[in-house]
Amino acid sequence: VGRAGLTLTEEQKIKLSVARAVLSNPCILLLDEVTGGLDFEAERAVQEALDILMLGRSTIIIARRLSLIRNADYIAVMEEGQLVEMGTHDELLAADGLYAELLKCEEAAKLPK
Repeated sequence: VGRAGLTLTEEQKIKLSVARAVLSNPCILLLDEVTGGLDFEAERAVQEALDILMLGRSTIIIARRLSLIRNADYIAVMEEGQLVEMGTHDELLAADGLYAELLKCEEAAKLPK
């Protein structure tokens, strides 16, 4: 795998990283922009693997795509390095603040053109 051998897609690289995390069986999992370079279909496949990996583990997720954090127990929304909102997905939607605005934009981007 690599220069002289097989090259991997971004999705394959992420799935390999998830597999490594499963094998190391961490108590705490840190995911930083894990689906950042993927299209929405590939993200869905990676999300399914992550859902299994996160079971029974404390997980900290840093994400721009909100679909990855929708089911989190608690969400902290940052803007320009400042904490601007905190709560569950439903609480943040009800507050109709930055999180709700970003979610609307993300969902609009997924619509077929």
